[in-house]
Amino acid sequence: MQVDDVLVAYVEDYFETLSGLSYSDLERRQDGFHASLAYGAAGIAYACWHTALVLEEPELLDEAERWLAATRGREQDRLSFLVPLSELRERPASHFLFGEAGLVFVRALVSHARQDEAARATAITRFAELSRASREGSPELYNGVAGCLVGTAILMAYTGDARLRELGAELASDLAGRAIPDEEGTFLWPELRGLGLSHGSSGPHLALLIHSAATGSPLPEWYALSVEKLLGLALATPSRLCPSPSHHAMLCNGFAGLTFLGARAYRALGGQGLLEGARQACLLALAMTSHRPDLCCGRAGVAYGCLALSRVDQEGSWKTKATDLALSTLLCEREEWRKAGLYGGEAAIPCLASSLIAGIATGPPALDLLELSDSDLGAGQVMDNSSTGTTG
Repeated sequence: MQVDDVLVAYVEDYFETLSGLSYSDLERRQDGFHASLAYGAAGIAYACWHTALVLEEPELLDEAERWLAATRGREQDRLSFLVPLSELRERPASHFLFGEAGLVFVRALVSHARQDEAARATAITRFAELSRASREGSPELYNGVAGCLVGTAILMAYTGDARLRELGAELASDLAGRAIPDEEGTFLWPELRGLGLSHGSSGPHLALLIHSAATGSPLPEWYALSVEKLLGLALATPSRLCPSPSHHAMLCNGFAGLTFLGARAYRALGGQGLLEGARQACLLALAMTSHRPDLCCGRAGVAYGCLALSRVDQEGSWKTKATDLALSTLLCEREEWRKAGLYGGEAAIPCLASSLIAGIATGPPALDLLELSDSDLGAGQVMDNSSTGTTG
């Protein structure tokens, strides 16, 4: 059996199994985060949307809507975006991967794909409200301004809604204005912890880059030097990024995340230093690949780093490495997945598999633009690639 046959069989099995499950099954299966993008129903709906577009399976948009419909009215349910016994009384709604913002982000994507203009307008209006509220909190990627900026950029590129251009400009200005340079010219966000993608200064760097790629707006004049310096700092002193080598392979706080950032930055800016930094980061991630299969902390995250790098670098057999890692995630039995969404659950794997089948080398789901041609997207689902500022 060929690799593509294995991946196709997995994708078919995943969605066949999914069709027999419900939101109530999710509530019984896991503790909390039932509606979130990272761990819940929003992540499942995103996987349906992604695969519908990439593999031209429009019926999966109805499956996406089924999961989203099940979340309506549950936004105030404490366990929709939290786990039991959490120290937080409630998860701020503006959190992207773990809060309501991620849920309405997916509602906007799916309603646009289904040509439901009223639902799309409602979802984008709510997403804009939550994104502006995020400015009162952290600048981080997973749960702050940077995450909402990435979501805004993706929605702008996919829907072309003009309201999102102004929103993106507001968020990007806020984010860039909160950065402070160190003595070497690396711009860091003092509110954040370390250099990692999820909760550190790599996240805002990525968000500014994705926004620029989606809208064609210029990056801050300090950006190119800063992102190269950040990669160099992490590679020279890995403990600044990771507390131990066992964390090197993580997307969230390890070198898999820096691989993606470096590869994406090289596409936009060029520069041998960025490319070499991305290569070295990827090698460190591959050297300590986790036994976990998930996207945030496991092998799927490294696979996406390799996939992003394969787009800009023909050396290193990065796509082969991404494929091998993707195949290894299929060895995890479905009942072993403790969560259901994109970042801690199985929903990332059909996204990864479908991208490999279609030959699409983009970064992690919900953190990168899904760059398909207009003909691939179909009527009413146009990705505005003409406005991108990328060079690759």
